[in-house]
Amino acid sequence: QLVPAPLIQGSTITDQSDHGISVYHATPIIKDNLITDNGVDGISIEFSVDQAGGPRTQILFNTVKRNGEDGIGLGHSAPAILNNDIQQNRWGIRAAYEGFFQGLQPVIKFNTISSNDSAGVHLEVMGLQPDIQSNQIATNTYGVVTDLGANVNPLAQNNLAGNTSFGVQN
Repeated sequence: QLVPAPLIQGSTITDQSDHGISVYHATPIIKDNLITDNGVDGISIEFSVDQAGGPRTQILFNTVKRNGEDGIGLGHSAPAILNNDIQQNRWGIRAAYEGFFQGLQPVIKFNTISSNDSAGVHLEVMGLQPDIQSNQIATNTYGVVTDLGANVNPLAQNNLAGNTSFGVQN
């Protein structure tokens, strides 16, 4: 029997000393929230992996801004990150974890990722295979950065504009 995914919706989550939302070993739907001015990550997703076609964490239609580290931080996770406004964080979306993400395929589509102090999207893990399409990635220091064997396929139909260092670094 399927259990409905936990839902975090329509909330304002602000001024937390740590993460605004922290997900560990779960696959919630995080939708239509304002997540701002938190000490570490706006949204932190760790060890939330869809298994054999099962549910995946969905991050949809949120405004995530002015958080101390990542707007959305991923640790061994492959969420669907769709239609969010992610701005003025240290990193917009960052996947960083010691270990392998072999074959994990997060989906990053239709987001506006702008004015982050470092990269709009920074993938610093081995084996990650993200699908990054149709995003506006602008006015960050770096647009999309991949390190340590992350294999972005596809990186398509994105608008990378006005990033002060470079659009894509692999």
